[in-house]
Amino acid sequence: MVSAQQIGQNLKQITLLPISVIYDSDCKPIFNEFDTVGIVVQMIVNNFDQSLWLADCSGRLLFIKIFEGPKNCLLLDNLKSGQLVAASNLVFCESKLEFAEAIANHSTVISYYPQHKHLQEGMNTLNDQFPKASIFH
Repeated sequence: MVSAQQIGQNLKQITLLPISVIYDSDCKPIFNEFDTVGIVVQMIVNNFDQSLWLADCSGRLLFIKIFEGPKNCLLLDNLKSGQLVAASNLVFCESKLEFAEAIANHSTVISYYPQHKHLQEGMNTLNDQFPKASIFH
């Protein structure tokens, strides 16, 4: 039997996986759940389901499927294309050549102001990886 302490230690092991790592065929997130950060590329909202495309600074894509419509699930509420976000408690599906795939469930949180330190640090790291715009006079 697994103790509550062991479960707590395992839950702490759910870590930030950059989108580039999710592409790795050897990627096996603990409990099949992971957290990540990315830039919102596109949101598709239908009456009965929703989806979100995130990208990293290398152009790798993560497709996140939400099996609830906007009346029952507000995960994508107030998000905008081009916005840097953190997504936590995603369920890993698979990696394809073109993109990686995950499912959002009742435990998933998508935020542009994450509370967890590892997500804040991940967003800062991703932001630092983007080339800085130069101003021409």
